[in-house]
Amino acid sequence: MRTAKIAQAFGCEVYAYSRTKKEVPGITYVDLDTLLAACDIISLHVPPIASDHPLLLAPHTLMTPHVAFATQEALWKRAMIVFDNVKKYLEGMPQNEI
Repeated sequence: MRTAKIAQAFGCEVYAYSRTKKEVPGITYVDLDTLLAACDIISLHVPPIASDHPLLLAPHTLMTPHVAFATQEALWKRAMIVFDNVKKYLEGMPQNEI
């Protein structure tokens, strides 16, 4: 659902297909054919797939492992954001609160 929230932050209409539908505000569940026809960007969240699966060779496809966020640069940037958030909180000016 975090991917959907990020897409919504950029003004995207979010559609989803799943075997198990969930009630999520702002997400419209549709059948797979509708999703594939209507969407410009599709994010697939699947368990490991066979090395000869056709998706791996599909044109205009970018595959990343589930831990694609875990680069050294990304970890450093997130740490700096956390440090800045703590500093601002201690100064009485909290930011990035949920």
